[in-house]
Amino acid sequence: MIKKIIDLREKNQHVYQFTTYLPISVVTTVIDFAILNFLILVTGKTAGWQYTLFVTVAFLISIICGYFMNRRWTFNVLHDMKMLEFYKYMSLYVVGTIISVSIATILVNVIGVPKWTSPMMWANIAVALTVFFNIPWNFWGMRYFVFK
Repeated sequence: MIKKIIDLREKNQHVYQFTTYLPISVVTTVIDFAILNFLILVTGKTAGWQYTLFVTVAFLISIICGYFMNRRWTFNVLHDMKMLEFYKYMSLYVVGTIISVSIATILVNVIGVPKWTSPMMWANIAVALTVFFNIPWNFWGMRYFVFK
């Protein structure tokens, strides 16, 4: 089974790129959560406008890290960085950020903390749920818009 997956990865550029993108997404997600939780722990704020700001800052820092990793390893872009390419990347992620921050903010500030969890845990769950939107949005955008 593993050999078949490796063979498919080597023969299909799309599969290769997606299977390279996924671990990089894990790394950028860890960066995102580390920054978010650091800001929450330092301030004690798990809701309100501060939470929205924390989610935004953490996500933006993680996507800048992701740009350099995906550029080199996922899409094998070897030429010097072009500002137009970076602007396309950032515009793709700005849309993704707006949607993700909106989802997380609605879950935390409108729906509120369920009785079965703590405010800190719910703040993290809200961000984790946005990953299901971000992974396909970001991969397809990078493949067909940024690094085509």
